[in-house]
Amino acid sequence: MTPTFWLYCLFTFLATFGLVAYSIIGFHLKAAGVFSDAAIASLYSFAMIVDAVAALIIGRAYDRFKARSGKKSGGLLTLAVIPALTILIPLLTLGSDPALATAGMALYGIVLGGHETVMRSAIADLTSFHKRGTAYGIFNTVYGLALFLGSSLMACCMTPSRRRPSAPLS
Repeated sequence: MTPTFWLYCLFTFLATFGLVAYSIIGFHLKAAGVFSDAAIASLYSFAMIVDAVAALIIGRAYDRFKARSGKKSGGLLTLAVIPALTILIPLLTLGSDPALATAGMALYGIVLGGHETVMRSAIADLTSFHKRGTAYGIFNTVYGLALFLGSSLMACCMTPSRRRPSAPLS
């Protein structure tokens, strides 16, 4: 594995660590009374439609940047906006404003479109054919670990603290 691959894995970890899992967003929207159950399910469907459209656009941009640069890794520039958009998702979706939550879910769809297309396909461009299986295994481990750790942290931060009653002093 090349140093570029390991830097890409670090980028992937950091970009994915801040991505809120939809189950946490949906839980918040329900617990805060922002949307009804049916609206929360519809909001997820909306995000998946945005995801599909964004994936087509981002994938095409990736291929164009790669062709223009003449390098296999030239398309990685399309990922530059992913961390900035990812930071906005919890700020928009974990509040109490339905319009902001909807905008946040549109961003969620765009970010997922980038994750599902370019972030995965870049592994093929960064590794040799003979190491590709191992590279995808490492990438998916890093991705899953970041999503797990980031979502766990966000879930812990959302949980109201439960204080134990103080024990009487003797």
